[in-house]
Amino acid sequence: MEVRGKAIKTIPIGIKNKFGEESLQQWLEKITPQAREVYSSKINDKAWYPLKEILVEPMANIAHLFYKWDLEKAGWEFGEFSANSGIKGAYRLVFKTLPPAYFISKAVKILPSYYRPSAIQVLENKKGSAVFRITEFPEIDKTTEFRVAGWMLMALKINGQITPKVEITKLLSNKDPYTEYHLSWLTA
Repeated sequence: MEVRGKAIKTIPIGIKNKFGEESLQQWLEKITPQAREVYSSKINDKAWYPLKEILVEPMANIAHLFYKWDLEKAGWEFGEFSANSGIKGAYRLVFKTLPPAYFISKAVKILPSYYRPSAIQVLENKKGSAVFRITEFPEIDKTTEFRVAGWMLMALKINGQITPKVEITKLLSNKDPYTEYHLSWLTA
C-alpha cells in the first residue's frame, strides 16, 4: 500500500503551524529514520511512499504526542488542514464556483490518485447530501479514515456550503466491509 507525496507534504507544515517548531522537532525525533528522512527533505508531490511507514505510523505519533492518543481528532484536523492547504490559488477560486455534485462525482478518481491501491464508490450524490464508500484500501487505519473525513468536510466548507457535516457510519479499520461517509449540507 502506498501514499502519494502530495497527501503527506502538509503534515510537517501542519505540526509547525499548530504546535510550533519545537513540537515539529520532537515529532521528527519520534518517527522512524526512514520517515524522518522523507519528512526532513523536500517531499516530491508525485512520488509514492510506503503507507504504513510514511503516513500511518507518523500520524499515530502525532496522535500520541499532541492529541492524547485521540486518533480520530488527529486524523480529522490534519485532513481539514490538508484540504485547506491543497485547494489553493486559482484552483480554489474555481472550486468555490463548482456545485458540490461535480467534485463529489470526481471522488472515484481523487482517492486512488492519493492512495494505491484504493477504490471509492459514490452511492448517493444529490442536492444537500452524498454517501461514499471506501471499498478497497489495504492497511487502512482509523487516522487515515478520519483524515479523509476531515478533507471532505473542509472541501465542503471551501465550496461555501452551509453547515456541512460528515458522519462515518462504518469503518474498514473496525472490520466492517467498507468505510462509509454520509455528507450533508445546506446549499449556499
